[in-house]
Amino acid sequence: MLHYRLLVLFLGIVMLGNFASLAWASGGTDVVATRGAHALVSPGWSPGTGEIVNDPCRTCGWNPWFSEWPNDVHHYALVIDSTDDLNRLIAKLAGIKGDLQQIRLSCQTEPRSLGFVTSMPEGKGIPVLFTIGNQKQIDDWFKQLEDCDDSHDLVTTLVKGVVVPTPDRRTVKQFGKMTFARVPTAIPPTLTIFVQNPLVELEQLKIPAGIDVFVGQVPVGFYGVKENEGSASMKRADVSETPKTKVCDASSVTRARIERFLEQRERVTER
Repeated sequence: MLHYRLLVLFLGIVMLGNFASLAWASGGTDVVATRGAHALVSPGWSPGTGEIVNDPCRTCGWNPWFSEWPNDVHHYALVIDSTDDLNRLIAKLAGIKGDLQQIRLSCQTEPRSLGFVTSMPEGKGIPVLFTIGNQKQIDDWFKQLEDCDDSHDLVTTLVKGVVVPTPDRRTVKQFGKMTFARVPTAIPPTLTIFVQNPLVELEQLKIPAGIDVFVGQVPVGFYGVKENEGSASMKRADVSETPKTKVCDASSVTRARIERFLEQRERVTER
């Protein structure tokens, strides 16, 4: 009976803490760029990023944020007049210094969700979005997270009535109910191209071989984390693939076009 009362008391404290954290949580969107005005370029970004952020095609920019999150992701709308404009932006993306630049080919017509509470009104018709994260911001955020244990969740363990001490537990970082074994990787310089947009001519795009290209949506979180200690492989943490749709659906037709384009690009780069 004593153990049961202690468990009820513990669970009550946990629930109270969760409700308190939810009550204090907040989110919003900061405007970081407006049409015709010079936008600030973070010193934490790779050299060459400013060439896209302050390109004449750039209109508005947004920084979605959530309380206590690193809030490092910035999105910039790019309104093109022609395929030449888009290929010029792709060339600028390829010119950004760093190990990775990526292009996401979306089956949509325009961006909608940008993360947390930020969403674009329907009908804006933005054909291209530039997104970038900030690794230094994530590093600083990670340092101030609380340490926790990567063993079984304590509440689950207590409910089962079993506590098994293990001497080889690793210390990981915790944010809310999420745990991180190592520092997440920031979103690299990314162009999301909305292939259904009438301003985009997919087959006319000139994408250099060094750029990572795949079907995907607007990145809204971390790029990924290492799968395990000592592994160099990366797992994308924020890729939202287009769901399977009916054959007659426009998104399905667009996805088929994208896949043909990627297959052709792969054959060319392999030569």
